[in-house]
Amino acid sequence: MGRKCSVQRCPNSTGKPLKTVHKFPVLQAVRKQWTNSLKGHLKNVNLENYGVCTFHFRLQDYILNGTSLRPTAVPELRISNGGYELGRTYFYTCLYFTKHAIRLRLSKAILHLIINVFLCTKS
Repeated sequence: MGRKCSVQRCPNSTGKPLKTVHKFPVLQAVRKQWTNSLKGHLKNVNLENYGVCTFHFRLQDYILNGTSLRPTAVPELRISNGGYELGRTYFYTCLYFTKHAIRLRLSKAILHLIINVFLCTKS
């Protein structure tokens, strides 16, 4: 069973996640930064079985390959707005751009950049 996003009302918190879900950090200091950033918006779950999806990180939080988080990354995007409507917009935007990215053979990092610019990285 795949890891799900621990942020309440995130589109990736139920069912099969459409985005990559990152584990909570092992280092307690960094884990505390993550939980403080998500305070009041975390599901009441065992964090060992959950994570935070890419939906909540900035493009700058990723190492150049576009899939690995920087050690200093803290989830900050799309947390407090309840997320459902924005999540649905994000979902359909991802589908649209992914369909065309495959046709144009764009890399995953470029696709992520296009989607975030298109949505103006609203939080």
